[in-house]
Amino acid sequence: MRVAGAVHLLSLLAAAAQLTLAQESVFSSLAQNATYRSQAEFYIRDGPEAQHNKYLAALKFFNNLYQPEELPKTALPLAILKLHPKQEYDLSWLVEAARVTGIKISARSGGYHSAYASVLPVNGVKETPREFVLVDLSSLKGITIDPKRKIAVVEPGVTGSELYDATAKYGLHFPGPHTSFVTIGGFLLQGGMGFGSRLLGAGVDNVVGFEIITSRHNGRSLYVDANNYPDLFYAVRGGGQFFGVITKFHLKVYPIVDQPALIPTYSAKTIKLETSFSIHDQKNFPAVLDFYKKFDPTAPKSVETKIVFIKDADANAQLLLSATSVAPFNSSASVTAALNEIESFNKNNGAFFESNAPTTYYDAVHGGDSSWSTPNLSYIAEDIWIATPLSDKVLKVISEVWAKAPSVLSSMFLNTGTWEAPSSSALGFDPSYSLGIYSTWVRNGDVKWDEANIQWLKDTVEALKPYTLGFYANEMQPRSDGDANYWRKCYQPDAWKKLNNAKAKWDSRRVFKDLQ
Repeated sequence: MRVAGAVHLLSLLAAAAQLTLAQESVFSSLAQNATYRSQAEFYIRDGPEAQHNKYLAALKFFNNLYQPEELPKTALPLAILKLHPKQEYDLSWLVEAARVTGIKISARSGGYHSAYASVLPVNGVKETPREFVLVDLSSLKGITIDPKRKIAVVEPGVTGSELYDATAKYGLHFPGPHTSFVTIGGFLLQGGMGFGSRLLGAGVDNVVGFEIITSRHNGRSLYVDANNYPDLFYAVRGGGQFFGVITKFHLKVYPIVDQPALIPTYSAKTIKLETSFSIHDQKNFPAVLDFYKKFDPTAPKSVETKIVFIKDADANAQLLLSATSVAPFNSSASVTAALNEIESFNKNNGAFFESNAPTTYYDAVHGGDSSWSTPNLSYIAEDIWIATPLSDKVLKVISEVWAKAPSVLSSMFLNTGTWEAPSSSALGFDPSYSLGIYSTWVRNGDVKWDEANIQWLKDTVEALKPYTLGFYANEMQPRSDGDANYWRKCYQPDAWKKLNNAKAKWDSRRVFKDLQ
């Protein structure tokens, strides 16, 4: 790539955005840069109408809380660069051009972050607006499995489902997203509380290396691990997309069967897992929550137990009590005993639905998908860390706020805690419980309906404030109130200091999106 040409291109785009240059001139210049097009498709914000429509299609997010035209212009990238797959990526031209023009670089792997983190400022209106280019990694879907070393090399656009299918062929598993269509890139960069994390650690704990494009090395790719650039290794694993563009993750994977294979042998639909699943109505809430707080701390680490707060079609509050073991099927007497204990509780406490039959690995890793199956969902989310052991007071507050949820599509997930992180990363807050709060609805044109669902989330977070240790960066409210301390609440003080030191070292000119 010719840096001078890229500088010229970004300068043209910036000038067009300021209406100091005809938009047609930008497109004419871009069309002549076939070199850039060999690496990426370009979509321009301020181009002619037909091109702008393509830009809007490329910008589309999973969350329908905001349509692009409802976002502030500073949240709309000057250009979107959608990288082509199966390439060696040299973005030195883009990094240097960004330095010269003052235009920032942001990246996304799928656009699933609830707070539009790839485009919205992390601290709302207090962040100085700067034009930026969005690098779209969603087409990067390479997966390579080394079953002997138990390592998977994965590109950021790979979905959880695609990774699970690939590892299952060898009888292996990675603690990836509970919602299988979420892409690995964003899931990992801000922590990755995944399927099996109680035993295996968070997703980031199992990143043994990654390939990253940084501004310090002029946009050239670096391989980073615990021995090579350890400060960057620490920061990226849980610290977000603030340090560069990650094009490959090297992941540790684990047996999910007794005899993992060196050649494709299994499938996600034939591997079995031990499970327990039950539904309780509101009158059983105290008993179920009391059982959970006593059962979970002593349960085998391979048993992932969670409480899901839901409502039926008539808005009746309900609880799901779910447990799934990521240990090989029938390999542990303690797992069987734990699941039998849950079964006994359900029978003695009037669960109106229960199942203790084994499930397939495929059904287990796709179990969270149904919550998001309604078309055109809007949602606003928060995920808070709660101290162990769970107190009666916090469980009472959780039950009370859940009863007030206006939408039957909303949910809350109280996720198993008490694990110890197997590695040092920016994620922190262990041991603790995670309470994922999802205010979810379909917009119908009624502004008051939108406001009611947004306000419920805010009221819930406020009610739980006395019990909140911090926030999980992968689920946040879109910032509109200019809370300058919000992002740092996702990290413990020592981690926050390390993240800022890494940012100053690896992106001293602030080419990439800012931490604060």
